[in-house]
Amino acid sequence: MLVPLLSFGFGLVLAIVTVLIYRGSSRLSSFALLTNLMGDVVLLWGNSLVALAAMLGVAGYWNVFNSNDLRLGRIFLLLLGGLLSILAVLNRLQEQHPLRRLPGLARLRAWDRLKLIRYLLTGLASVALLLICLIAFFDYNYGGDAFMYHVPFAARIWGIVTPEQYTFEYFTENRFLGFPLLANWLQGLFWLIFQRIEATNLVAYSSLLIFLVYLVRVAQIPFYLATLSLLAIPMVYMHAARSYIDLPGNVGIAILILTLYFLYARQLALTPNILLILFFAAFSAANIKLQLIPIVFLLILTVLPLILRHYWRPELDRASNL
Repeated sequence: MLVPLLSFGFGLVLAIVTVLIYRGSSRLSSFALLTNLMGDVVLLWGNSLVALAAMLGVAGYWNVFNSNDLRLGRIFLLLLGGLLSILAVLNRLQEQHPLRRLPGLARLRAWDRLKLIRYLLTGLASVALLLICLIAFFDYNYGGDAFMYHVPFAARIWGIVTPEQYTFEYFTENRFLGFPLLANWLQGLFWLIFQRIEATNLVAYSSLLIFLVYLVRVAQIPFYLATLSLLAIPMVYMHAARSYIDLPGNVGIAILILTLYFLYARQLALTPNILLILFFAAFSAANIKLQLIPIVFLLILTVLPLILRHYWRPELDRASNL
C-alpha cells in the first residue's frame, strides 16, 4: 500500500505545482526556469498526464480496473506526458544553453505548440476509435439483451435462422412483431455481408462515427475534442462495440435536438440539407427504439414553426397577386 500512496502523493503534488507554474505564482519566483514556464500550455498538459499516471496507481491497488490494462494506460500517459514536459522545458531554455543545440530541436521549436497538442490528441482519438472498431469486429458480447432478442431478431429478419430453427417465447415473438426493427435489420445486413455474428456490433459503432461526422461538419467541433468527449462517457464506449441498439437510437435523438437548437439559435439556416438531417435523424430514432417515438413526435412539432417561418411568406404572396 505504501508505494501506491507515495505515487498518489507525488502525482497530487506535481499537479498542484504545475497549476502554480502555469498561473505564475509568486511562491515560485525564486526559480528562474519555473518562472519562464509560466503560461506554457504544453507543460500543463505534460505534467498533468504524468500526475494522472502516478495517481492511478491507487486505482490499480484497489482493483478498480484490470491491472494489465491499467498498467499499459499508465505507461502510455507517462511517456506522452514526459515527452510534452521535456519539450516544454527545452523550448524555454536560454539560447546559449548546450541542450538547445540538440539535433532536431530547432525544428520542434518552430512548431506551433497548440498545433502539436492538437496533433497528439487527434492521434489519441484515432487510436481509440481504431481499437473500438477492432473490438467490435473481432469480439462478441455474451448475455444481456443482445442474445435475448436483438441478434435473434436480426437473424429472423434476414432468414439466417427460420422460426422453426429458433422459436421465440410468447412475449419475445410479440416484441418481434410490434417493436421498431431498423437497427436489427441493419445488424442482420452486416451479419450477411461479413458472414460473422460479431459484425452486428458494427451498427452501434457506425452510429458513433455518424455522430462524430455530424459534430465535426455541422456543429464545427474539432475531431479530437468531439471524439474524446464522447468516449469519456462510459455508456458510449461500452455500447459502441456491442450489439445493443441504445446508442444508434440515442444518436438520432441527439442529432435531432442539436439541429433544432442550432436552428432556433439561428446558427444554422433551414436548407434542404438540414431538412434531410432532421428527417433521417427522426426516422432512425423512431424506427430503432419504441420508447423514442413519443420524443420524436414532440420534437417534430417544434420543427413546424421553423418550416412555416422559413417558407410561408404571406406578404410576398399578396404582392405577387397585385
